[in-house]
Amino acid sequence: MKIVRSIHCNLGIQQAYYHAINTLIKEMVADVESNQLATDSDILNQAIQSISFLKRKFSEFAKKWITRFDTNAPILAEKYMQAQGNATDKAFRSALKDVGWAVDFHVTPQIKMAINGAIAENVGLIKSIPKEYFGKIEDIVVRNYEKGRDLKSMADQIEALGHSTRKRAVLIARDQSNKLNGVIQKTRQTELGIDTAIWMHSHAGKQPRPDHVAAHRKEYKVSEGCLISGKYIYPGELINCRCSARSVIKKPA
Repeated sequence: MKIVRSIHCNLGIQQAYYHAINTLIKEMVADVESNQLATDSDILNQAIQSISFLKRKFSEFAKKWITRFDTNAPILAEKYMQAQGNATDKAFRSALKDVGWAVDFHVTPQIKMAINGAIAENVGLIKSIPKEYFGKIEDIVVRNYEKGRDLKSMADQIEALGHSTRKRAVLIARDQSNKLNGVIQKTRQTELGIDTAIWMHSHAGKQPRPDHVAAHRKEYKVSEGCLISGKYIYPGELINCRCSARSVIKKPA
C-alpha cells in the first residue's frame, strides 16, 4: 500500500484570479466613490431634496457596472478555472509518479464536465458582485433618509461597503479554487480505480471547523466521501474549506 501526498490548488493561479476580480471591484468602487455627490452644491441640494435623485444616480452606475461584470465574468471564469483544473491534474500526476505509478491523463468527459460546472458557477458569482453592491447602496440611501442622517454618514457607509465588497474577491478565488481542486482529484481517483483516500485538514484559517479538524487523517471511500457531522462530503466541497485528500494506492503500481 502506498499513500500519495496531498494535492492542493495552485496558489499562484488562485492569487491571479483574486487580483483579476479585485481589479474590477476596485474600479467599480472608485468610480462610485469619486463621483458620488462630490462637492457640487447644486447636486447636494437636489440630493437633499429628493431621495429619488440619489436612487436614480446610483441606478446609472449599477447599469454600467453590471454590464461590465457580465462581459468579463465568462472570460475570467474560463481562464482561471481551466488553469486551476490543469494545475491540479499536473500536480496529481506528479504525486502518483512519486509513488511509482506513471499515468497519462486525458481530458475525459467527466473532467470536462467538472471544469464546465466550475466555470458556470464562477460566472454566476462574479456577475452577482455589482448587483449585490448596488442593492446594498440603495438600502443605505433609503435607510439614511428614513432616519434623517446627513450625506456624510451615507458616504461613510458606502465606503465601508466598498471594503467588504473587495473581500468577496478573496473568498471567491480561494473557495472556488479549492472546490475545483477537490472535484478534479476525486474525478481522477474514480477514473483510476482508487477507492480509498485520507482526509487531511489544512490547519489554515483563524476559525477552523472543529469537525474537519477531528477528521484529520480519517480514511474514507472515494465513492461516498468522508462522514463528517452526519454527512458525506469531500475536501473543498463546503464553502471556504481548504482541506485536502491523500489517495491510498492498494494495488501494485
